[in-house]
Amino acid sequence: SLSVLNIVDVGGQTARVENPPTTPQYGYGKQIGVNPADMIDGATGGSNDVTDTLGTSPYADRDEKQALINNEASLANALHIAWLAGVGAVGFWFVLQNVLFYVKLRKTRESAEIPNARLPVYLSRHVKSPCLFGFRPAIYLHPDNLADGEALKYILAHEETHCRHGDHLWSYLRCICLALHWFNPLVWWAAVLSRRDCEI
Repeated sequence: SLSVLNIVDVGGQTARVENPPTTPQYGYGKQIGVNPADMIDGATGGSNDVTDTLGTSPYADRDEKQALINNEASLANALHIAWLAGVGAVGFWFVLQNVLFYVKLRKTRESAEIPNARLPVYLSRHVKSPCLFGFRPAIYLHPDNLADGEALKYILAHEETHCRHGDHLWSYLRCICLALHWFNPLVWWAAVLSRRDCEI
């Protein structure tokens, strides 16, 4: 009563395995359900069709299984296409956002000469808060960030720490994971937590 096999109906399957359907045998004038003497006379006493002699067609189960396989294949193909469409849409959205952000930065940025800065620093009114951006990372500041020299020192230290930790690369990796697993809300939540950890 505790067997897992009791959950599903395996009785019919067991019966088919233990009592396989008899297939017609040919040779020496022998055929199931047919009198050899009748075959000699040219009369079989009825149709010698496999379906009639055995009661059911031996190809019925095979056709049902093939139809089931075809349905599963169609569903798998549909899901695969849907996944690829999602990957393309989310990936395109991430790429588009980064490209547009880069274009706006290129058009609005001005180089800032800041002593002891370990990375290139640019000023842009397009950024609302200091950030690290690019494959070859650079620090982008709003012009108002230059007003407080003491705060600027900590801002640069913060962005340089992002670079040392490779957080800009982790950002790209998060985008790739989100594109591949766009259907999984847990991956989106993991990306939020990962970004939060980077900031901490």
